[in-house]
Formats: sequence, C-alpha cells, structure tokens
Amino acid sequence: MSSPADDSDFGANEWLVEEQYQLFAKDRSSVAQSWWPILERYAAQRASGEAETSMSEARKTAVAAPA
Repeated sequence: MSSPADDSDFGANEWLVEEQYQLFAKDRSSVAQSWWPILERYAAQRASGEAETSMSEARKTAVAAPA
C-alpha cells in the first residue's frame, strides 16, 4: 500500500509531514500556522488515497464474488 505522499513532492521529508499532520489532526493550533496549507493539501491527498484504496478493494471483492 502506498502512502498519501507517494504522489506528492514531499520526498524525503514525508516523515516530517506525516508527523506534523498527526499533530495537526489532533489540535490544529499545535502546529505553526505556516504548515496549515501544506497539511491541508496532505489531508486531501490522504483522503483521495483512502478513497482510491477503498474503490480498489471494492472492485477486488466484486470480481472475487461468485455470480
């Protein structure tokens, strides 16, 4: 399974973005406001990645189910 940052430009700093995102998700004010746009974009990528993963799993289930 790929992470949300795989298709982004976070590169080697993905760990830092993920760490900041975890703090941001719990308490937005715990992260410097300059990070907010980055973390909002990261959250959108996570949501998109989760939606794609869910759709892939649903397709696999539909294909595997007997007719």
